[in-house]
Amino acid sequence: MDAARPIAASYRSVRDSLPSSPERTKILENIVLGARRLAEKESFEAVEVAHWLRQGNEEERITALAMMQAKPELRDFEAMIAAIREPRSAFEQYHALKLAVVMLEDLEPAQRLWLAATVRSIRGLRFRQDSERRRLGEVILQRAE
Repeated sequence: MDAARPIAASYRSVRDSLPSSPERTKILENIVLGARRLAEKESFEAVEVAHWLRQGNEEERITALAMMQAKPELRDFEAMIAAIREPRSAFEQYHALKLAVVMLEDLEPAQRLWLAATVRSIRGLRFRQDSERRRLGEVILQRAE
């Protein structure tokens, strides 16, 4: 994961130096895109990427989510569920939901039900102000059930 550390550091730097704004979100999205590209070019161990999502700091977690979005062999269903249920930020939850959408077609029926139940349980609490997370939640519920 050493190759991913500069991306994670960039994420932390932007989060720490810029106030929440559409401009900051755009910059963070470019950093996430860089993490996806890195995952496509380099070889990473799924166990290590999952560890970053399960136990990492905020910047490691978002980097892991981006890498999982890019490469199916890096994905971890339970870690993704935990990131949706207990995110460190709205941005992280958005990317966990994006990961869930791309994973849906490969999920077992029981996993789809678990994902739908997770989205339903947090939908009213966290989605009121954020139309993109709400939209992704609705996509998940429509496709999972």
